[in-house]
Amino acid sequence: NKLSSIYIKKGDPQKAIDSLDNITKLKGGFLQDFAYMQSALLLETIGKPDDAKLRYKNLTDKHPNSPFVFLAKKKLEPNK
Repeated sequence: NKLSSIYIKKGDPQKAIDSLDNITKLKGGFLQDFAYMQSALLLETIGKPDDAKLRYKNLTDKHPNSPFVFLAKKKLEPNK
Protein backbone atom coordinates (compact mmCIF):
# COMPACT_ATOMS: atom_id res chain seq x y z
CA ASN A 1 0.00 0.00 0.00
CA LYS A 2 1.55 3.26 -1.10
CA LEU A 3 0.15 5.32 1.74
CA SER A 4 1.63 3.05 4.40
CA SER A 5 4.98 3.14 2.57
CA ILE A 6 4.94 6.92 2.69
CA TYR A 7 4.25 6.90 6.43
CA ILE A 8 7.07 4.42 6.99
CA LYS A 9 9.49 6.60 5.04
CA LYS A 10 8.37 9.62 7.07
CA GLY A 11 9.11 7.69 10.28
CA ASP A 12 5.51 7.30 11.41
CA PRO A 13 4.90 3.55 11.75
CA GLN A 14 1.64 4.00 13.69
CA LYS A 15 0.03 5.89 10.80
CA ALA A 16 1.29 3.18 8.46
CA ILE A 17 -0.33 0.54 10.68
CA ASP A 18 -3.58 2.53 10.74
CA SER A 19 -3.52 2.72 6.94
CA LEU A 20 -2.97 -1.04 6.66
CA ASP A 21 -5.71 -1.72 9.20
CA ASN A 22 -8.15 0.17 6.99
CA ILE A 23 -7.40 -2.32 4.21
CA THR A 24 -8.11 -5.28 6.50
CA LYS A 25 -11.55 -3.83 7.32
CA LEU A 26 -12.71 -3.60 3.71
CA LYS A 27 -15.16 -6.36 2.85
CA GLY A 28 -13.50 -8.54 0.24
CA GLY A 29 -10.64 -6.09 0.19
CA PHE A 30 -7.74 -6.71 -2.12
CA LEU A 31 -4.41 -7.42 -0.40
CA GLN A 32 -5.88 -7.98 3.06
CA ASP A 33 -3.37 -10.73 3.75
CA PHE A 34 -0.52 -8.40 2.82
CA ALA A 35 -1.96 -5.70 5.09
CA TYR A 36 -2.19 -8.11 8.04
CA MET A 37 1.39 -9.22 7.53
CA GLN A 38 2.83 -5.75 7.10
CA SER A 39 0.98 -4.32 10.09
CA ALA A 40 2.11 -7.26 12.23
CA LEU A 41 5.73 -6.75 11.24
CA LEU A 42 5.49 -3.03 11.96
CA LEU A 43 3.87 -3.69 15.33
CA GLU A 44 6.79 -5.95 16.24
CA THR A 45 9.27 -3.20 15.36
CA ILE A 46 7.53 -0.67 17.63
CA GLY A 47 7.40 -3.07 20.57
CA LYS A 48 3.80 -4.31 20.40
CA PRO A 49 4.21 -8.08 20.07
CA ASP A 50 0.75 -8.96 21.40
CA ASP A 51 -0.92 -6.74 18.81
CA ALA A 52 1.32 -8.28 16.16
CA LYS A 53 0.29 -11.79 17.19
CA LEU A 54 -3.36 -10.83 16.81
CA ARG A 55 -2.68 -9.72 13.21
CA TYR A 56 -0.79 -12.96 12.49
CA LYS A 57 -3.71 -14.97 13.90
CA ASN A 58 -6.21 -13.01 11.80
CA LEU A 59 -4.08 -13.65 8.74
CA THR A 60 -3.92 -17.41 9.30
CA ASP A 61 -7.64 -17.63 10.12
CA LYS A 62 -9.03 -15.38 7.40
CA HIS A 63 -6.57 -16.11 4.60
CA PRO A 64 -5.40 -19.72 5.02
CA ASN A 65 -4.21 -19.93 1.40
CA SER A 66 -2.12 -16.79 1.54
CA PRO A 67 1.58 -17.04 0.72
CA PHE A 68 2.20 -15.21 4.03
CA VAL A 69 0.61 -17.93 6.20
CA PHE A 70 3.83 -19.90 6.60
CA LEU A 71 5.66 -16.91 8.06
CA ALA A 72 2.67 -15.92 10.19
CA LYS A 73 2.50 -19.42 11.69
CA LYS A 74 6.24 -19.31 12.43
CA LYS A 75 5.76 -15.99 14.21
CA LEU A 76 2.95 -17.51 16.29
CA GLU A 77 5.07 -20.43 17.51
CA PRO A 78 6.20 -20.15 21.12
CA ASN A 79 9.88 -19.33 21.54
CA LYS A 80 11.92 -22.46 22.07
